[in-house]
Amino acid sequence: SANFAISGKRDIPSSDDATKVLVQRHVFPAQMSYLTIPKLSQHAYLKATFENNSDYPLIAGSAMTYVDGDYVGKSVLQDRAVGEKLELSLGVDANIKVKYELVKRFERNKGMLSKKTELEYVYKITCENYRNRPTALQILDQVPISRNEDVEVSDVRLNPEPAEWNKENGKLTWNVELKPKEKREITIDFLVSYPRDAMVNGIF
Repeated sequence: SANFAISGKRDIPSSDDATKVLVQRHVFPAQMSYLTIPKLSQHAYLKATFENNSDYPLIAGSAMTYVDGDYVGKSVLQDRAVGEKLELSLGVDANIKVKYELVKRFERNKGMLSKKTELEYVYKITCENYRNRPTALQILDQVPISRNEDVEVSDVRLNPEPAEWNKENGKLTWNVELKPKEKREITIDFLVSYPRDAMVNGIF
């Protein structure tokens, strides 16, 4: 539970209807950035990260979200103590263009003795900033991880190298700063080899 000190007096009608009372207005300086997971959605999502530097904890509940004065929808706030950081989603920004495409899929057999099929995949992520200011963008993707000893993922080539590469789950993270009107490309290249008579699903 939390106690809120409300300045001045408020008139609350005598009825069964709920009444809202303003507790405090507070401005939180926020760090604005974008997140995109192109394999799942070719959009860039604006998010605000800030610290609860008010005198009160933030109680979980819905929040009305506006960007540049325009209503974009509702967000959900989680409980946050005084001094704790939180992240708020502000919806899709159409001024950041994201494209995800398979540019190469090449299949070949590795000789008569090995009896293996080898597939080469090359994916390309393209991000463009149509805003008139620099934009921080976090890009997430994944290299497939084999859970079968007969299936091998090899020769992974990433250009440019990601800021983070989790070898346990294959998660890739790039943190890029896009200048106004700048376009950035990322390529993901890897080989998958498996027995010629096998069927492999769920690569991408």
